[in-house]
Amino acid sequence: MRGRLLLIGSLVAGCGGQPPAATRGHDARPEVAAAEAKLPPPPPDALWGDGFGPSQHEAVLDARRAVAEQIASQVASVTESDASEATGGKADYDVRTRVRAESAFDHAELIEILAAEPRPGGFVARAWLDRDRAAGVYRDELKADRERLRALGPIVERAIAELDASILLGRAQSPGFVLGEQRRKSMILNAIGRPAAAADEDAAARELEARAAALRHRAVLRLTVEGDAPAELRDAVVGEVGRLFSARGCRLSDGAAALPEDAPAADVVVRLRTRDHEERDVRWRYVGLEVVATDARGGKPVLRWSGLPEIAHGGGRTWPQADQAVARRLREVLGAKAAPAFEAITCR
Repeated sequence: MRGRLLLIGSLVAGCGGQPPAATRGHDARPEVAAAEAKLPPPPPDALWGDGFGPSQHEAVLDARRAVAEQIASQVASVTESDASEATGGKADYDVRTRVRAESAFDHAELIEILAAEPRPGGFVARAWLDRDRAAGVYRDELKADRERLRALGPIVERAIAELDASILLGRAQSPGFVLGEQRRKSMILNAIGRPAAAADEDAAARELEARAAALRHRAVLRLTVEGDAPAELRDAVVGEVGRLFSARGCRLSDGAAALPEDAPAADVVVRLRTRDHEERDVRWRYVGLEVVATDARGGKPVLRWSGLPEIAHGGGRTWPQADQAVARRLREVLGAKAAPAFEAITCR
C-alpha cells in the first residue's frame, strides 16, 4: 500500500483564494506574477507552497495550510484506499479512525515562512517544510509510541481483569489508538519522502486491543439525571447528551440497570441547572449542565464535562415556548462545546 504513495515534489498553487485575473477592467495578472517572482525560491528538496490572503497574516496562514494539505491529502487518500480494500467491509482499528485531512500533519510549527509580498488585492506568501527536520520529529514520536505500547500492556491487562471502565473506555489508554497513531505517523513520513524503517507487527498489542475492544462494545453506561427541569427540557438534554455518547459508540441505559458481571460499567450523572427570567411579555429559560461519568465498580473518573452555570437559553411568550427555544439552542451549541471532551472516551 505504501508503495502507492506518490510524493508531490512541490505545490504549484496555494489552497486559499486565488488572485483575481482582472479587477474593474484592469488585468492584474502581470502584477500578481511580479509579486510572486519576488519571493525567494525554497531550499533544495523542500516541500513548499504559496498562499494568498487580503492581509499578510492571512496569506501566511494560507501558505502554511498549503504545505500541510499536501501531506494530509496523501494520508487521507491512502487511508480511504485501505478502508475500501478491507475484507468483508471491516477495517482495522487504525483504518476505521479515518485520518482527517485537517489533522493529519500536526506539527505546523515546523512549517517556516520564506517571505511575503504585497500583490493586487492583498498578499502572497511562500512557506516551506524541511523534510529531514520533520522526519526527525515523527521518528522520535514513533519511538515514544512503541515505549507507550509496552507500558500500556500491564495497565490494560489489569483493567480487563477488573472490568475497569476508567481504563477500558479511555481512548488514550487504548492499544488500538496508539497503533493507529503509529500508522498515521508512518504515512506522514512516506508523504514527506522520508519513509520509516519497516517495524515488526506488534501482534501482542493487537491481540490486547481485540480483547479490550470486545469488552468496550459491551460496556453499560447507567444514566441518572439530577436537578429540576420541565419534562420537555429534561428530555431534550438527555437526548443531546445521548447523541454525544452515541458518537463515541456508547449506549446509555437506565440508572437502575443491574451491574453486568462480564462487562465494564460506568455511572453517568447529568446535573441540570435552570434559571428563569421574565422581561415584559417574554419568558426566558437558561440552562446549564454537567456530565460526570465514573467507573461503576471503583468510582474512578471516566469523563467530566461542565457547561455550568449556563450553556444555552431561549425565550417565548409562554414557558413551553421558552423550553422549545432553549432545546433548539442546546441542540445547536452542545455538540460543538462538549465534543472535544467526549473524544477522550470510546466504546468501540
